[in-house]
Amino acid sequence: MSETRFDRIKAFFAEPLQEADAIIVTDPNNVFYTSDIWIPTLRVVPERLAIPMFMATGDPAFVVANIAASSAKGQSKWIADFPTYVEFKTSPMETVAEVLKARGLKHRRILIEKGHLSTHYSEQLQRLLPGVKLDDATPILARARMIKSEEEIGLLQTRIQLTEKAIVDAYKAAKVGDTEQHLAGAVMQNVLNAGFDVVDALTLVRGRADALNVKPSQARLTRGDMVRIDVIAVMNGWRSDIHRTAIVGQPNAKQKECWKKNRDVHYATIDKMRVGATPADVYRFCLKEYEKVGLTFDMPHIGHGFGIALHEDPMLSPFHTQPFEPGMVFMLEPMGLHPDVGGFCIEDQILITENGPKVLSTAIDTAEMIVIE
Repeated sequence: MSETRFDRIKAFFAEPLQEADAIIVTDPNNVFYTSDIWIPTLRVVPERLAIPMFMATGDPAFVVANIAASSAKGQSKWIADFPTYVEFKTSPMETVAEVLKARGLKHRRILIEKGHLSTHYSEQLQRLLPGVKLDDATPILARARMIKSEEEIGLLQTRIQLTEKAIVDAYKAAKVGDTEQHLAGAVMQNVLNAGFDVVDALTLVRGRADALNVKPSQARLTRGDMVRIDVIAVMNGWRSDIHRTAIVGQPNAKQKECWKKNRDVHYATIDKMRVGATPADVYRFCLKEYEKVGLTFDMPHIGHGFGIALHEDPMLSPFHTQPFEPGMVFMLEPMGLHPDVGGFCIEDQILITENGPKVLSTAIDTAEMIVIE
């Protein structure tokens, strides 16, 4: 039988659990990652905590509100113990404390996600477990998610290519004079038709395309406009995030020139994403390449680790020095700016391998801009 994700998680948690009684997971992304149980309501009712508990002795438990227990149990592949709490009547921390006391507190040390668990709940847990030290599990879980298995890489590549196609198909169907909202609606419908559960965010930048995170309006597509649509969507717990740029009508000479300059910097930066290099190394290289081609660059990062969450460690910033390792997946998205023409950017999903970086977002060739006629 092939190794499951739970096998890898147990092995990863083995060392921390030599000196702690339990690892308590609360961040919805990590809840899904460690349990493979997807509870959609965590997105909109985050206070209804679902809590995988990994113990120094014995099998894991999954504390869940009774209203969500049947769904969680039905999805579970390796967790059998589902202690419940009654929402509005019982705090989830009370149930967590009961489980811990029943299992025993040999080390009197618990690892919680201090990067996620609210002060209210962490202080409550401390009161329920006097004399027990609460340390931070956030770095442990971030590290666990950095390296993707072959199965997980396949899930990410499938989703990224479906999203690329959804954007490009909408561009192909668009025409001069369409509104931004019409175009955005077509993209969203294509994404949902491709099988995604939800679209987390869709932004559309039109004109100079040098702004970030802009929502679509009733403005109409005009010849000469650049259009950049960025989509973040979720399918069965795994995310997709990519943008693609189009030009309304044929690009002029300056737009073609700037697109080529940015494309060349983008491709050269990909080539530097090799085992042993660091995000800081790659960021500095990218900045120098933009200087060489005469485009300015002012972003705090050029991309981010990717998987279940939108931004996963390490970020592609000048401050992250975690070396690249095989199995890491990133979204690379540097933007070069020209003062008279605007912003130029390609986003690609990159897998780090022993043999060099591999582009996973290959549903469309990015050598030239997509044209909306």
